[in-house]
Amino acid sequence: MKKALKSIFNKAGYSIRTKEAVIPKDLRGQVRNPLSAKYFARKPNFLINADFEKCIVINRFSCEKTGNNPVVNTVTDYLENGKISYSGSELEDFYTTCVPKNVADLFNLEGKLHSDLVQLPAAFFVPPWENTDMESKKKFREIYVENENKKRGKGLSLKHGRGCFGPVSKEFGKLKIRTLVKLVQSITDKGYLRESGPGEDIKATILVKGRDYKYLICDGNHRITVLSALDFKFAPVRVLPTSIPAFIYRREVDCWPKVQDALYTRGQALNIFDSIFKGDGNY
Repeated sequence: MKKALKSIFNKAGYSIRTKEAVIPKDLRGQVRNPLSAKYFARKPNFLINADFEKCIVINRFSCEKTGNNPVVNTVTDYLENGKISYSGSELEDFYTTCVPKNVADLFNLEGKLHSDLVQLPAAFFVPPWENTDMESKKKFREIYVENENKKRGKGLSLKHGRGCFGPVSKEFGKLKIRTLVKLVQSITDKGYLRESGPGEDIKATILVKGRDYKYLICDGNHRITVLSALDFKFAPVRVLPTSIPAFIYRREVDCWPKVQDALYTRGQALNIFDSIFKGDGNY
């Protein structure tokens, strides 16, 4: 079983590491810019305090509290009203209205489209800078989503939804709300507690456009949105290479694996990068 899981993770571009191998260099309070931090870290991964407006979740939204992030706004509604349900929430509205038909529709890609981008569901999406295929990514997400949902109290499969877009089942939506509420209660009671183990920390890849940068959150979307809604000044984020390099430079678009193998054209890949980088919730 372990060998089978490791094989699926490897094909999806992920590797399993020991705790010692992933303990980050703690640069919180020392360096604020991740472009500088990589020189101070002297190791492949580091921990840094990230500003919420620089953090992007679910491939489209900034984490800043004053923005249009449906998860942050749903948590804020709970904090203001003392109760929340999935039905009628901003989160439900997002999952109802953001329902891409396929991968191409997810980013409104134009021009000549690879057949996979039209024929395969949005759950198959692979960013143009990742070195994996869409089928392997789907298998990885099937395992990852179900395992994460089990941790949260209900073993819902990928058929119930992925969380980055709709449609999702009511069971998934309700589980999402319960997860967010539990996090609010835990952080309110105990503060935000982090650890340096392989499965810990909010994790991000850095998207770099000229001198500007954004944190693309890969793991810990619930945690970082709750921290933002609770008015934390910043979030401790770990930057490390996993399935992709820790830093993705826009200027290197011609080197990206999914551009080189022609899944995306150069223009389509840049459109995806720029859409995510904006973080305004629009494509």
